[in-house]
Amino acid sequence: MREKRQWICALFVVSLTSNLAFAQTSRPTVAPQVLYQRAWRLIKESYYDQKFGGQDWQRWEHHYDSKLKTAEDAHKAIETMLGSLNGPGADFLGQNRFDEEKSGIDAHQFGVGLQLGMSQEHKMLVTSVEDPASKSGIASGDEIVTIDGKSVAGFSADQVMHQIRGPVFTKVEICWNSHGKLTKAMMTRTPTPPTPSVSVFQLAGNIGYVRITNFLPYEMSSQLRKALATCKTKSGLILDLRDNPGGLIAQAVEVPSFFLKSGLPILSTLDADLYANTQKCGNNPDALVDLPMVVLIDKATANGAEIVASALQANNRSVIVGERSAGACFVKSINKLEDGSGINVTIARWLTASGADLNGTGIVPDVFVPLNQNDLISGKGPWWKKVGATTPVSGITDRQLMKAIELLRVKMRGQ
Repeated sequence: MREKRQWICALFVVSLTSNLAFAQTSRPTVAPQVLYQRAWRLIKESYYDQKFGGQDWQRWEHHYDSKLKTAEDAHKAIETMLGSLNGPGADFLGQNRFDEEKSGIDAHQFGVGLQLGMSQEHKMLVTSVEDPASKSGIASGDEIVTIDGKSVAGFSADQVMHQIRGPVFTKVEICWNSHGKLTKAMMTRTPTPPTPSVSVFQLAGNIGYVRITNFLPYEMSSQLRKALATCKTKSGLILDLRDNPGGLIAQAVEVPSFFLKSGLPILSTLDADLYANTQKCGNNPDALVDLPMVVLIDKATANGAEIVASALQANNRSVIVGERSAGACFVKSINKLEDGSGINVTIARWLTASGADLNGTGIVPDVFVPLNQNDLISGKGPWWKKVGATTPVSGITDRQLMKAIELLRVKMRGQ
């Protein structure tokens, strides 16, 4: 068994929705060929598929000997080499992207206080506004048109947020459309507290509702603990994992212990050596919530969120409602290279508590509630995608949430 120095996590950063481990090194500037060799060996020693997608990995070791003159040459060679891997593979991270991913783990943000979402009409809409952006007059529901004079058409919300973020106290020009009126403003990037990953509301009928948007910040577990403490007097609980792409796997593995008894299985991981490691619920009696519950999932529920939903389903703890999940169940590691760039490498895959492999298939909900385009346009999709919605409490038109409430009421009456 090779010595492993990583700590395993599941990370959501921009377009990456993966289970990740973070291994950091810090060394002086390194020669391009040495940098390339470091990347080659990293894949050789830790990649989860030791068949390397059906190729002889040795062919890459000296492929670029005497051809790499600069760090940029090494980066391009590494990208080409990593591109030869099939499946979830590995990704090269330039210095900025690596710093961004690490900032995501550390929950450090240098933005202007905006959160964005894509509407079903493919418009980039503001979903929430905080200082300093709030001082410009931009409001929830406004459409972002350009960033620093460049159109955002065709970009995802994460890509646009990447354009907005930058070095602290620098400025960014944002143009938005508010009810047909175009407005531009220069906004200053400032250190802002991370948006909480956990929100809690009370629904009619003494039902607690908890939504986890991701498992990224270290504070997620304490946020959930506080949220669930307010739900212990409720008659039932809805846990919403829709649109949750993952986060730190240590956080995701801890969540089932809030609902399951000690010793029950959560998942198993298989690494490159086919070594199986089974994770079980720890002893968490003070946090244990034994209310009747329903879990909501959808096509964007992935990685860490699938760990939680599958553990609750496999242990018959909760009814799962919604759509089949993403089926993205790999463990990756982010590894820093000597020049400040990095590679995220798939080092393992995980199986559910019942031993099922969800990769490419996802979790099948117990109660299937599909959504079509008309549902989304008419506001019958997830409540936070409805323009102007700030809570799920009043005027619920969310079809999947409505079904969850209906089923939970039946469970509550049965109990």
